[in-house]
Amino acid sequence: MRGRNFPEPGSKPRLFFALWPSDSIREELNSTKSVFGLQQAIWTKKENLHITLAFLGSVEAARIPNMFEAISSIDRKTFEITIDSALQPSKSNMLWLTPKQTPYELTRLVADLWKQLRSCGFSPDQKCFFPHVTLARSTCDQLMIQEISPICWPIYSFYLVESLSDRFGSRYTAWESWDL
Repeated sequence: MRGRNFPEPGSKPRLFFALWPSDSIREELNSTKSVFGLQQAIWTKKENLHITLAFLGSVEAARIPNMFEAISSIDRKTFEITIDSALQPSKSNMLWLTPKQTPYELTRLVADLWKQLRSCGFSPDQKCFFPHVTLARSTCDQLMIQEISPICWPIYSFYLVESLSDRFGSRYTAWESWDL
């Protein structure tokens, strides 16, 4: 994690807030690939598995210190997510791992996060929040909903993550975490 080393003035890193799994949870999420037997899938790199809470896009470096200050005022509580379903959203070639039930604490965390981000001039995505881990893209096979062995993921913190893209794909770097 980078800590409080803010980016160079004038830069615009692509940022998002996320639930970032421990190595053991990441391994469990990644191991579900074998259940699907998809031939055409482009699997998400194990180190990139996460749940996005709030996508910010390219953020001017000058805005980041105020954002950190606003986020630190969120009243947070630990909780657990049970990832127990696989879903291919309609009209999508994505394969998501999802909870059948979204914990109230997660819904509250996202609402509080956006409340603080709005105070810093950020606007939420127009889509409703739907917690998911993107396991694969371009699956081509028609999978709608399938139960998987439950993965109990305790949530003790959330992260600010930078997204970097190059010819090898996306790479995510956790910058900072906030304990719940």
